[in-house]
Amino acid sequence: MRTLKIGVVILLLLNLTGCWSSKVELDELTFVYGLFIDVGKEAGTVEITINSPLPNRLNSGSQPSSGGGDGNSYSTVSKTADTIADAMLLVQKDLTRQLSLSQLKIIVLGKAYAEQGIGELLLWIRREPSLPLGTYVMASPGSAKEMNTLTPIYEQLPSDVLRSFGTEKYMFSTTIKDCIFAEASGVGFAINNLSFGKKEETTKEGKPQYWAGIQGAMLFQNEKMKGILKLKEGRALAWAAGKLKLSVYSVTWDGGESAASEKSKNNG
Repeated sequence: MRTLKIGVVILLLLNLTGCWSSKVELDELTFVYGLFIDVGKEAGTVEITINSPLPNRLNSGSQPSSGGGDGNSYSTVSKTADTIADAMLLVQKDLTRQLSLSQLKIIVLGKAYAEQGIGELLLWIRREPSLPLGTYVMASPGSAKEMNTLTPIYEQLPSDVLRSFGTEKYMFSTTIKDCIFAEASGVGFAINNLSFGKKEETTKEGKPQYWAGIQGAMLFQNEKMKGILKLKEGRALAWAAGKLKLSVYSVTWDGGESAASEKSKNNG
């Protein structure tokens, strides 16, 4: 009986050691923070660009620099293929670490890609279990890839800047979960339509700096972009949907000669 107990204990210990062979250390992973999707140059293709931090160059005590060149705190890789999944495989082939989407914060859609339809993206999202459901989805006024070149001032990465537009609820805070639920329910949804431009000042190295903001909303129905709302109309729609963190109410009287404004917080 004693021999049998010892044999059972040994078998249990062997099972415990088996799990260590499949573990993946953190320093063996490349965490993708931003994913930018555009139509490829060739018909029927898609171009993806990933934005990921470089842990060995991140330094909280120094100003982060933009992508490209020496001493940068993040890197970008772009690949074109027939599908998003195939493009991700091409990205992986050029990296020395395993790609991880578990920390994805933002997906940005190029305007041409949105007009073409995002059916493949929604299908890929449903089939990719590692994607966080809270990943924000936004649109670029042109190429999604160019949004990755904005200059992060208070943040470490461009994707962190774009994520703040969702977390702070300046307008819409649409996530991939919202998109999937909307399509499954047969209803439309709206995402932030970003703006992009060059700042007057330059970096210490004389390189141009780029900024991003929100200029309105992009509307989707049946997996395709159906229209774009300007800032005022977009905020009105976000207010009606209870998406704004702060709402401003303005009242005029005496023929518009006087006005009063009040700011209220929406906890929805």
